[in-house]
Amino acid sequence: MKTKGAGKAPFVRIPMHAAHANATLPQTPHDRLTRKRTTRPARAQPTPGPSRDTVWLLTGLIASVLAAVAISVIGMVVYPQFADTFTAFTLRGTDLPLPTRLATRFYPAIWLAPALVLLIRLCWPGKASRAIAAG
Repeated sequence: MKTKGAGKAPFVRIPMHAAHANATLPQTPHDRLTRKRTTRPARAQPTPGPSRDTVWLLTGLIASVLAAVAISVIGMVVYPQFADTFTAFTLRGTDLPLPTRLATRFYPAIWLAPALVLLIRLCWPGKASRAIAAG
C-alpha cells in the first residue's frame, strides 16, 4: 500500500540571499532586439482631419440626397402602378388622405432637402455665439 507522496522528495524552501534576489540575468542577443529604445525617433505630426461640423454637414447632405433619390424612384416607378387605385378612390367620391395626395403630386419637392441641410448649417450658431443663442 502506497502512501501519498511516497517516493518523492519533500519540498524544501531554500532561503535566497538578497544579492541573488535582486540580480539580473545576463543579456542575450534576443533581449537587445526586443528591448525598447530609450531615445525615440521624432514622429511626424498627424495631419488634422475634417472638423466635427464638416462631418455632420457631409452626413446630412449624403442622407438627404439618398432620401431624395429613393423618394424620386418611388414617385416615378411605384406611384404610376397605383394610378388605377387612386382614380378609383376619386370616382367613388372619396378623397385620398392628405399625405398620399401630397406625396403623389409633390414628390420632386424632396430635392429641397439637401438645400435645407445647407441652410440649417449656415444659420446654425458658431461656437462663439452658442451661449448667446442658448439665452
